[in-house]
Amino acid sequence: LAKFLAKEDKIHIASSYIPTNYILPPFIAKYKLANPHIECIVSLGNVKSVEEQVLNYEVDVGFVVQSNIGHTDLQFEKMLDIPFWFIVHPSHSLANQTVAISELSNEDFIYRERGSSTLDLLESVFYTFNAPLPKFGLQMQGLHESVKVVEAGYGMTLAPSYSVIDNITNGKLARVFVEQVNIQRSLFICTRKSEIAEHPFIQDLK
Repeated sequence: LAKFLAKEDKIHIASSYIPTNYILPPFIAKYKLANPHIECIVSLGNVKSVEEQVLNYEVDVGFVVQSNIGHTDLQFEKMLDIPFWFIVHPSHSLANQTVAISELSNEDFIYRERGSSTLDLLESVFYTFNAPLPKFGLQMQGLHESVKVVEAGYGMTLAPSYSVIDNITNGKLARVFVEQVNIQRSLFICTRKSEIAEHPFIQDLK
């Protein structure tokens, strides 16, 4: 990237919540250990704000999780797919069970706030399979907060695998498997179309 190469002593990254908290940290750590002289700045935002920051030259590169490619003036390169899982407390009657999606409609569910991409994803999955949405249990703002409520023993929620896999492994959470339903979104590297994503930090991700 011409703009990157002009200021090799700094890289400014904008990222949405999931990559910032669960995917990027080891890459950033590895890059900094290999390039201690380079200043790294990471900003957290939602998908829309990340795209706007890249478009407005406020950051060098963005990372977003979404199901569809976003702004037409941006270039999106897929990095990986992120599965989303229905999770419950291990004592829940559906823990580790395989069920039809319609069976989830009667379960107390922890919904995310309106505007959350996870909420949009949940609604699209149930609409696709012509199943009623799960019963409203409560609404939580934030992924971490929603998972903590389930971990404490209440309800069910939809969460990216990266955020819950450790707690599933250690027995604090359990999955509910749904027949014929494979939910995932993709993590994209977001740059301006006029540029080529060849910065060493981006290359380290590939």
